[in-house]
Amino acid sequence: MNVNPDGRMDMIERHVKMIELVADRGEIETGELARLLNTSEVTVRNDLNTLSKKGILARRRGYATLPNPDDTNYHMALHYEAKLKIAAAAAQRVRDGETIIVGTGSTCAMFAAQVVETRRNVTILTNSAYVAANLCKEPDGRIILLGGSYQKHSQCMVGPLIKRCLEDFHVGTAFVGADGFTDSGGFFGVDMERAEALREMVRSAERVCMLLDGSKLGKSGTVSFLNAACVAELFTDSSADSVLCENLRIRGMHVNIV
Repeated sequence: MNVNPDGRMDMIERHVKMIELVADRGEIETGELARLLNTSEVTVRNDLNTLSKKGILARRRGYATLPNPDDTNYHMALHYEAKLKIAAAAAQRVRDGETIIVGTGSTCAMFAAQVVETRRNVTILTNSAYVAANLCKEPDGRIILLGGSYQKHSQCMVGPLIKRCLEDFHVGTAFVGADGFTDSGGFFGVDMERAEALREMVRSAERVCMLLDGSKLGKSGTVSFLNAACVAELFTDSSADSVLCENLRIRGMHVNIV
């Protein structure tokens, strides 16, 4: 972790550490956060104001806490540093002026934000209402929200209209996530409607790139929606099972560990 000569962390490192501390404990007093981060309570409160505006953390009577567990921001706070690294690395695969498909979930949302920040004139096709709402005001980047039935708890669109919306599109790469992966079952989701939407989305792309933090590798799920043979590239972090990653490489997948 980077620290300044006086022993204090820079802002980005402090935000990452703050999010990880709150995610680990569920909630933590602001004074305790200041002590653990070796900074002042004023700085902690300012950081919390910034992070709460982004929806990643919430403030409650002198405490920092996680958002509603049903909210995408709640999942964003879990393994935040790993997801941020994955998002930044995967964004390097996107070219200026390209059209891409982006799936749902916290890592995909962070990836979309990185793309809009670092690339110009990229068009993002997505069924994530969360991504559309958070990036629609950005000057660079065009968001096309695929139609369907709105699923409140995941903040995304699902249903047969997704397929109709995609009929006229064919893109180079789909960047999607999953709730788990096993050698025997492939990539899993926990929701049948979201899994079906992802199937339709990856069919409209020439190649599929998976964004998965290490905790998801080796973890099974409810609905298997994509075979490993259909995935060209995987971005994960150093906590991922090394044997599983090597097996995927042997089978022809390009595995990036950040």
